[in-house]
Amino acid sequence: MGRAPNLPIGTVSDDTIFKGDIILVDRNNIQRLRIDSSTGSVRVRDADGNIVFHTEFPGANLRLGGNGRDGDVVVFPRSATDIADVDQASIHLNGDAGVIRAGGGQRSGKIVCVDADDNQALLIDADEAAVIIGGNGRTGRLVVHDDENKGVFFADGKTGNVIVGGPNQEGDLHVRNAQNKTTVRLDGNAGNLILGGDDQDGDLIVRRSGSETALHINGRGNELILNNNVGNPAVILNAGIPENTTESDANGVEMSGRIEVLSKNDRRPRSTLGTTHDDGGSLSLFDNENRLGLSFNGERASIDVGGSGKSGNIFVSNGDGGDDAIRLHGSEARLVLGSGAGNVSGKIEVHNSSGEPTIFVNGEAGDIVLPNGDVAELFDPAPGAVATITSGVVVILNSVGQLEPCSQVADIRVAGIVAGAGKTRPAVVMGTALAGTDAVPLALVGRAWVQADADSAGAIRPGDIMTTSTTTGHAERASSPATAAGAIIGKALGPLENGQGLIPVLIMLR
Repeated sequence: MGRAPNLPIGTVSDDTIFKGDIILVDRNNIQRLRIDSSTGSVRVRDADGNIVFHTEFPGANLRLGGNGRDGDVVVFPRSATDIADVDQASIHLNGDAGVIRAGGGQRSGKIVCVDADDNQALLIDADEAAVIIGGNGRTGRLVVHDDENKGVFFADGKTGNVIVGGPNQEGDLHVRNAQNKTTVRLDGNAGNLILGGDDQDGDLIVRRSGSETALHINGRGNELILNNNVGNPAVILNAGIPENTTESDANGVEMSGRIEVLSKNDRRPRSTLGTTHDDGGSLSLFDNENRLGLSFNGERASIDVGGSGKSGNIFVSNGDGGDDAIRLHGSEARLVLGSGAGNVSGKIEVHNSSGEPTIFVNGEAGDIVLPNGDVAELFDPAPGAVATITSGVVVILNSVGQLEPCSQVADIRVAGIVAGAGKTRPAVVMGTALAGTDAVPLALVGRAWVQADADSAGAIRPGDIMTTSTTTGHAERASSPATAAGAIIGKALGPLENGQGLIPVLIMLR
């Protein structure tokens, strides 16, 4: 290249002044340093002639590295003894790794960002292992974007809110243990809080201001425990998997859940609600000596009151004054309806399948009221007469005491009228223990409807004595009591001018 044409033109004090650019070349005539007099830029090249250091003016830019070499900026504290040892540096900008390291050389690192008013707005403090955003009149916020530049994580210092997720992106929060397994998960899509899993049972504990546990949900024991105001269990809900049962084993365990309400003093169960695969659901209430007093059993659909040395009683009060209107005493096997002190009389109503009352018991009047019309008893028909003996038919006794339809006038074998015809039904039916499957009820006392024939002996009037007829299964008017002695069925309560039909009769067999 030759000697540079521009030599020093003078000196001022201890300074040397050059006019023009300053260029240094190596033995291979490669330009290694150039200082541009017109721009003030400095270029440094490697042995291959590639620029690896460049200060650029105008623009005030500093460029390090490139062309096969990484650029670093290394700043040392005054205590450093060897600037070739980057581990003694307190600030290191590593271009190859793309890393800024603050600290080292026996100093903790900090990165401080200040606002336009020179107030600290961001501090990364290695000594405290902390990132502090905001303060000094500014609210700190942390925003994380996804690959579509949408915010999916927000931490707002003003409201104290942390928001995970965003538009078209569900937010989940995972907390992991030392084995890097998720043990707490907040699922934004399902709105669930999941505790435990991955060989770790989950617990949820809620404490009062005094640090006493108020609520404990135990994932291992499948229990929910509600504590009283001093922190002792008061109510226990147990799903029934035995203690120390693994999750895989639990799949084959017959579970029996229960709820226990405990005594304040000795913390023994005062009531329990549970289910088992044998007994179904049950609710049990205990006395202060832990004896079972009341039990509801779902499998048997039963309520058990008393036992374990105590007689059971059930009391139902009326709405006025709380007096007992119904009392059921187990020790006396006695049911009492009504209360004199409460001015309530006892009543019993029995309804049919249509909801109509068919039996009344009136405690005030001392009456039993049966809306149906007669008292009947069951008798067996003759095998060949089963189809012909229907309600309202007049029957006689055959030679073996079985029922057959009548077919003679004033037949002294008459047994009566088969109940249930017309507008009446038997109010009381007796003889069920002795009767066969085809037995029919005979009206013994009261009123019944009978099939009558007004042609065989003339028109029938109320008050006429009725007896058997030659018309099979029918009754007719008797000409006189004497002619029908021993074969009288009863007295007609309604008329029949002619032909055959049903009429009411007052039963009076004689």
